[in-house]
Amino acid sequence: MCINQQICLGSLVILLASMSTASSDEVHLKNGDYISGQIVSMENKKLVFETSYAGKITIQWEEVMSLKTDGLVEIVLEDTTSLNGTVTPGEEGMMNLQVETVQETVSVGLLGVEAINPPQGPTVKIIARANAGVSVAKGNTDTENYHLDGQFIARTAGNRFTATGEYNLSKDDGEKTADNALGFFKYDHFVSQKWYLYGNTSLETNEFKDINLRSVLGAGVGHQFWETPLKNLALEGGIAYVNTDFDDAEDDDYAAGRWSINFDHYLFKEAVQFFHFDEGFVDVGDISSTFIRTRTGFRIPLYKRLTTTVQYNLDWDNDPAPGDDKTDQMYLFTLGYQFDR
Repeated sequence: MCINQQICLGSLVILLASMSTASSDEVHLKNGDYISGQIVSMENKKLVFETSYAGKITIQWEEVMSLKTDGLVEIVLEDTTSLNGTVTPGEEGMMNLQVETVQETVSVGLLGVEAINPPQGPTVKIIARANAGVSVAKGNTDTENYHLDGQFIARTAGNRFTATGEYNLSKDDGEKTADNALGFFKYDHFVSQKWYLYGNTSLETNEFKDINLRSVLGAGVGHQFWETPLKNLALEGGIAYVNTDFDDAEDDDYAAGRWSINFDHYLFKEAVQFFHFDEGFVDVGDISSTFIRTRTGFRIPLYKRLTTTVQYNLDWDNDPAPGDDKTDQMYLFTLGYQFDR
């Protein structure tokens, strides 16, 4: 029981004031403004900050000069490294993060921060795409060209499964001039946040390259440099067994070294996505037996999940069947549907 009512009231006011400021985060802007409240999140270079007088406000990340938090936040860097801790202002353009697990202070550049308190996604993240392209000409020119391709990716915290496929058919005056298909399957197991082991296989058939069936079975190691909604880059290297069943030429099989590059990046505020996939195989016993596949292009969102793709495909085989060219090129314009969850 309080003996003096004024003392009790004063103590209550001090207690409430201390409680209200105990969980106050601070953001200082380059124009000199100072805002207190609570950091909600930062994604796509936009900081969401909640205040007691204006609710949630959005601040352009490049306008932030410094941050201070009284509680733990999750900081995700451009290389996908995730750190949990409390933030205090650092030198110009920097912030200091007191990491929770190791009790060490890490200096982080503001421009190197990809996200703060990112939303927790589903246990399994799925990306699926399907594209189709058709061109038909009748009359003086009688040609038909058909293209289909698709991709399915399922990603968990420690595993990733990828399946892709494509098919091309062309006719000129009713006679086939192209008929080929390719299927690719790969499983990745992450042993750390960036490093993973993979196993892959692919099946290819191409009537006009004399390939009845080319099968590849391989394994190796990969490094995921970036893995974000806006930018992804992975490099892989390993070994593979290549077996080619030719229609007319002598069949061939050999052990090969494999490399691949898989990169995509959104441009112009997510208006266009550039992508490039490069995969090569070289016979460890005869370097002349080398073949490379590349897929490069731009995906452009149209409406909701509908997209259009402009793409260039290059297949190069240094040791083709007798009478066949080393290089196949294809220019594609397709419409498609993309799903991600």
